[in-house]
Amino acid sequence: MGTFTELDRDVQLLSSILTDVLDRLGPPGQTQACEDLLRLCREGQSSGFTEARAKIASLSLGDIRELIKSITLRFHLRNQAEKVAIVRINRRRKHEATAFQPRRESIAEALLALNTRGFSAKQVLEILERLDIQPTLTAHPTESRRRTLLNKQRDIADELLKLDDASGDADARSRIESTVRELVMLLYGTDEVRIERLGVIEEIEGSLYFLASSIWHAIPRIVRDTREAVQQHFGVCPDGSTAVRYRTWIGGDRDGNPLVTPEMTAKSLRLHRRTAIDLYRGKLQELMDLLSLSDRRIAFPKALIDRVQADQLADLVSDEAMARMRHEPFRLKLLQMISRLDAAVEDVDAYRADDLEADLQLLADSLHAIGLTEIVDSSGLGDLQIQARTFGLHLAAMDIRQHSAVHEEVVAELLALADVCPDYATLNEDQRIALLCDVLDGTTIDRIDASGLSAAAAGMLEVLRIVERSRRADGDAIGAYIISMANGVSDVLEVLCMMRASGCGDMDVVPLFETIDDLERAPDLMQAMLSCNVYRRHVAGRGEFQEIMLGYSDSNKDGGFLMSGVLLHSAQSKLAAVCRSFDVGFRFFHGRGGTVGRGGGRSNRAIMATPADSRSGRIRMTEQGEVISFRYALADIAHRHLEQLTNAMILAEADAGAGARQDAASDEIMLRLGRRAMETYRALIDDPTFWSWYTQVSPIEHISALPIASRPVARTSGSVHFENLRAIPWVFAWTQMRFNVPGWYGIGTALSELLNESDEMASLLTDWYRHWTYFGTLIDNAQQEMARARLSIAQCYDSLSGESHFERIAAEFELARKAILNITGQRALLDNNPVIQRSIEQRNGATDLLNLCQIELLKRFRAADEAEKEQLRPALFASINGIASAMQSTG
Repeated sequence: MGTFTELDRDVQLLSSILTDVLDRLGPPGQTQACEDLLRLCREGQSSGFTEARAKIASLSLGDIRELIKSITLRFHLRNQAEKVAIVRINRRRKHEATAFQPRRESIAEALLALNTRGFSAKQVLEILERLDIQPTLTAHPTESRRRTLLNKQRDIADELLKLDDASGDADARSRIESTVRELVMLLYGTDEVRIERLGVIEEIEGSLYFLASSIWHAIPRIVRDTREAVQQHFGVCPDGSTAVRYRTWIGGDRDGNPLVTPEMTAKSLRLHRRTAIDLYRGKLQELMDLLSLSDRRIAFPKALIDRVQADQLADLVSDEAMARMRHEPFRLKLLQMISRLDAAVEDVDAYRADDLEADLQLLADSLHAIGLTEIVDSSGLGDLQIQARTFGLHLAAMDIRQHSAVHEEVVAELLALADVCPDYATLNEDQRIALLCDVLDGTTIDRIDASGLSAAAAGMLEVLRIVERSRRADGDAIGAYIISMANGVSDVLEVLCMMRASGCGDMDVVPLFETIDDLERAPDLMQAMLSCNVYRRHVAGRGEFQEIMLGYSDSNKDGGFLMSGVLLHSAQSKLAAVCRSFDVGFRFFHGRGGTVGRGGGRSNRAIMATPADSRSGRIRMTEQGEVISFRYALADIAHRHLEQLTNAMILAEADAGAGARQDAASDEIMLRLGRRAMETYRALIDDPTFWSWYTQVSPIEHISALPIASRPVARTSGSVHFENLRAIPWVFAWTQMRFNVPGWYGIGTALSELLNESDEMASLLTDWYRHWTYFGTLIDNAQQEMARARLSIAQCYDSLSGESHFERIAAEFELARKAILNITGQRALLDNNPVIQRSIEQRNGATDLLNLCQIELLKRFRAADEAEKEQLRPALFASINGIASAMQSTG
């Protein structure tokens, strides 16, 4: 059965079940009313949806809420069906794959490619040794669904997958359909919007849910894939280490979030440790049940017996258990390990990650010694060894992040309190650098009595003390210190001063370059940082290593889609060159969001699009909100995501430093494109009427109030305006309106002017699209966002304001559409990706209906008094959630 046929079958089944549930639990006539409106939407695009809008305007608030709920449920179910279709495709391709025709974008495909290109086994092992892939889970507010809904939706997907094995079993199919029906009924009866704003603890628990489930199980599969592929194509077997390790800053990201207190950071670290210990404990219990081997039947290796006896001296196991299991050394050893884990919850010295790894290795060696090698893998002990090496007792290393302006205030207090400088904030950059270097070269900062600090400054130092205590307990539990809006050498020196004052030892200090100006200045700034003797000494102490974070969201919001992409690309080459000139190793940390407007898109293609001369084998990237839910809700999709990341990193590292870099003339053309696109973009958002129009036509006010995250939508308190609005809600609102401006606006003018310049230039852009991964990725990301846009709906939002920017945006859209089709040779947008093209087309009608409901609610809200507004808010929140589900993205 073809993929589309299976997907259509599942969608039809889910639609039928949903209709039954709505007829049973919903108001009478709801299903028919919904179908009538869907028909009007499909028929009414050309006429501005006049009849559909009039029909919706006549509905009661309760009817609109029911309508939104039923359509939203439709999308929740369709989304699960599409995920299941992805799983089926991957399973089928894996089944059809052979050693010399492996599945596309698999680890096996990457290693076959290296074999074909003549790489030796030694070279391949060196590449694998260099790989360092660190997805970083963040709590940015882009997941609008409650976790209870996510769980039920995942359960539905699991049931759909069972249909494949029940095709010829009517009873089994009936049971599956009954289970799905029950889950849909529960979805219908569950609130789609949280009553209260998500807290930091809930965000931490949400990330731990994925770390402890799909991610936990995916890592051993990736290691096995790598081992098997290397063995197949190069005849050697790599060790069991993994290139993938996870990071998080949930509980450590203080930038603009007052709820991330020192106590919350400490609690997050404890929760990570507790969760890891519970995972190991559960698996060791399973192994105890399995490994019932007796010394009356088998001669055990002396190393195991000696270790059991030595550990017994520590009274880890009761005398009763010792007597009961005296002939079962495996069980005794496992019980001793469980005892140590239990003690390690509170006493970090009771059992460390290295101790756990050593004990697991002893168990594996003992099984090998007695001839039961197969049991190591079949029992899951081999996987547990991989998990211990990867996750330790912390699961994911915690990063700390704070804004540079906060550091300035803290350091100013410290220096004033130490009688070093009473007015640090008034100093220019050169004066600050000189003063901070003097302080860091001396000991003045160590002698400060912190009791005189403000609560904010004392809290910042307390976080660093917590970091130091945690690092001493488990060196892998702590990641890096990230500086938001880093724009001077003093910014990194200020962090070193705070570390000195708090007694915190060195940790990686990571400047985040996130505006257009920052990206343009980043290479010169990194040159200045590494030229500063004090900071250079810090980098040397970190193993001659520097991590650099690149901000996709704010640079896009600041300069538009194309200029952001151009500067991010060129900055990587230039920053890499600076680091190499100082013999400093480096890793880029890509602060990517879920949507194209915030650097989103396929991670593996983004890796291959990086400049070859910027690759170091090391990479980090943020994963947040609905991206986490999509990639990690199902185990097979989690595995596929990590497989694609590893595939891309192997191939990218094989080409690192190769001659794939464009020449200076190409760089200049790209910069011209970027600057022209930015001029066009800034002309829109700098228009004096723009902000008033944007706040009137978009649901930004309600997005700001949506209780989906602990962090405020603006960087500063008070009224929200363009400058202080975070990139996430900025993109979120454009997505809701179906304009999708952050994902394409400006490229129409820039590309069309260049295409019209000469036939040679037009040919060059076409050649770039076909052969330059970076340029092709830019164009394909833009055309995907444009294909997802819906200008006929966007025009309805535009009508909510007395001002209008629709014609301006529509004209730029048409320029971009024609330019992209000219460059790609396509007849329509996304002809090169018919699966997504088809999905968008099939979603449009129902999404249009959700949009029209939201537009009506926005009109009513404007005219309402305060009491009526309180009644309308939940419906508006529900409409935002519904459209987010339909578009499969927020910010």
